[in-house]
Amino acid sequence: MKKTGFFYLSLFVCSMIFMGCCWKTSRQNAQIGSASVLYGLQSHFSIPGPGFVFDVLADGRLIGVSGNGLFMETGLETRDFNDLGPLPGLKTGPYGPSFLKVSPDGTRFALGDGNGRIGIYNINSMASEWFAMPHFDAEWADNTLMVVSHGEFGEPGRLSFVPLAGEKRVPVTLIRNIGGAPAGIAFDSRGNLFTANGFKSSGPSGTGTVKYFPRNLWQSAMRSHSPLDFEAQGQVIVDILSGSSLGFDHRGNLHVGGSDAFGDGKDVNFAALITRGALDEAIRNNVAVDPTDAHAVHRFDPDKENATSRYILNFNPVTRELYFFSDNAVYVYRPGVIPVSGEFSSPAEPREPIAPRPVSPSRSPGTLRVMTYNVCGNFLADTRLDDTFARIFSHVAPDIFVFQEFTTTMASQLPGRLKALLGGTWYVFGGMGSGIYQTMIASRYPLVLTSRDTLPPSDIRGITAALVDLPGETFSRDLYLMGFHLQCCDSPEFKARRQRSADAAMAWIRDAKTAGGAISLPLQTPMILTGDFNFIGKAGPEITFTTGNIKDEAVFGPDVMPDWDDSHLKDLLPRDANTGKINTWPGSATDPDIRYDRFYYTDSVLPSVRGFVLNTLNFNEKQLAQAGLKKADTVFASDHLPVIMDVQFP
Repeated sequence: MKKTGFFYLSLFVCSMIFMGCCWKTSRQNAQIGSASVLYGLQSHFSIPGPGFVFDVLADGRLIGVSGNGLFMETGLETRDFNDLGPLPGLKTGPYGPSFLKVSPDGTRFALGDGNGRIGIYNINSMASEWFAMPHFDAEWADNTLMVVSHGEFGEPGRLSFVPLAGEKRVPVTLIRNIGGAPAGIAFDSRGNLFTANGFKSSGPSGTGTVKYFPRNLWQSAMRSHSPLDFEAQGQVIVDILSGSSLGFDHRGNLHVGGSDAFGDGKDVNFAALITRGALDEAIRNNVAVDPTDAHAVHRFDPDKENATSRYILNFNPVTRELYFFSDNAVYVYRPGVIPVSGEFSSPAEPREPIAPRPVSPSRSPGTLRVMTYNVCGNFLADTRLDDTFARIFSHVAPDIFVFQEFTTTMASQLPGRLKALLGGTWYVFGGMGSGIYQTMIASRYPLVLTSRDTLPPSDIRGITAALVDLPGETFSRDLYLMGFHLQCCDSPEFKARRQRSADAAMAWIRDAKTAGGAISLPLQTPMILTGDFNFIGKAGPEITFTTGNIKDEAVFGPDVMPDWDDSHLKDLLPRDANTGKINTWPGSATDPDIRYDRFYYTDSVLPSVRGFVLNTLNFNEKQLAQAGLKKADTVFASDHLPVIMDVQFP
């Protein structure tokens, strides 16, 4: 699962970075109009801590929060931060704070804690007042009024305004019926409001649909307490990325951040700037900007080491710097600066080669090790994490991987990379694409009877399945493997999609156990169902995965007892060996909150199994040294923890 939390990085082929593509000449740039500004990549700096959110003070210095701590830039453009300690009254959620926004007069800042509360702080005294309100992003309309985007994922989002002049902090809906997730908010210099659909659910607007609401329209709605309808009102400006960050520079150009990694795979690995001229023309003619028009939309990708970037942008009106925040770095662009030639990447530490370790010394012959891992698009796509994944995989040494959120364009590199790390020959099979990602099976042994979905079909990501052809001299039977990445998040629609996948899986197993049909397995063939199941909310699909109780029998047929002895499947329940905990998300915690990543299996023919959850945060120094791991390996690699199952064949 990816919480947009989803969020990550590609190779920009231009050796000189303009506001648009590098082939554009200076004459062509001049034709865009006076609102267009040449931005060049000047420098970059590291953030002071994980989950960092920041904004610009009145004097141009940066102020930010990481975890519960406050950081302030030591001076203008120093890129160094003073750690001012814990911020009074702040207790952030698992992803850290959601936003920090300085008021127009520079005297206060608003802070979303990512946990359902918003604080308003006095910058000088750090005195604060807090009120309860769900939130994604926020922006000051003026010094006394703040607008907040919020909503339950999978249900229509909305914008609400919060008056800050009086004593009461009562949010009132301003724009309703955003057909998806909430997104960023921006006001131009004339007070017109811009916001977006951050992730399409009900639509009809799509992910990254940015709409314009003129000042008189939204202010009239605010005064009358008659909310506007995002889908029926407002004007479409552009459809690009996800609009999770929106803002304006000093010339009125609109910058757009985010990513649509689960869309068609095109709106990822760049940030966009819509020129003032194109913006004005779109509003004047009521015709949306063409996102492929390089004269109107300029694309930036400063991070060269990640192929699935997701950028959050911010503008400094004092220094006129445009900040591109991705991963653990902030890239600084300035107008009038000669663009950096060639690649711009962080200095890399010398890498210590990791010797292949083909098998774990603790396993006996006839034991098969399977790892399920949602790699958050990072494995192979983010080269900075090569050594991190190398340490994890060399320590675990699986025989079979089931990856979720594997970057599709990296599939050709997978066999060679695993051979370099673990030795031997690797066979791979990729499931249905979901934007730039797919579920991928990688095995030391040949994969046959492969399929990308069931019949009847499951959901948009399918079910990735294969029979692992195991050598008879070592293993008593072959193994049938089904890999899952179910729809995330807690909404009635998304729960129904998970239930459909569960029903489809059970119908497929019923078919596999009987002769004929779309698939037939030899009697007593062990079956393992694994992946990122994204179970959340009330029980339902997870019951189907164990009991075979199909909800939609009209489509998927009658219930089935999925094990070969006509019993239930077994839920493995692997645990962290150091803590005994079974949860797997988020990977940044010593005690994660949710068990998204699971193994179900036919225990009647697999009587001897065991498993574990790998969380390097819970290793002591001696354990890390013995395992060849680093403390933060599983933190940096993904937002999920890897889960491992060892199977001893009878």
